[in-house]
Amino acid sequence: MVFLIAVVAIVGVALILFKARQRSRARAAAREKYGKPCPSCGKYVHPAAAICKHCYARLPTSKA
Repeated sequence: MVFLIAVVAIVGVALILFKARQRSRARAAAREKYGKPCPSCGKYVHPAAAICKHCYARLPTSKA
């Protein structure tokens, strides 16, 4: 019985780590495709945008 609980716990932790890695990759892909996230609302906007088109917050300028 203890062995079964240990196996279920290990599988559960592995699934949690796998899903976290998938979310991280999805965020990176969205960042690359859609630009930078707005610091106010979190939606992605064009990298050259000065104002968020979703919440109209002023975006910080990037020094490139």
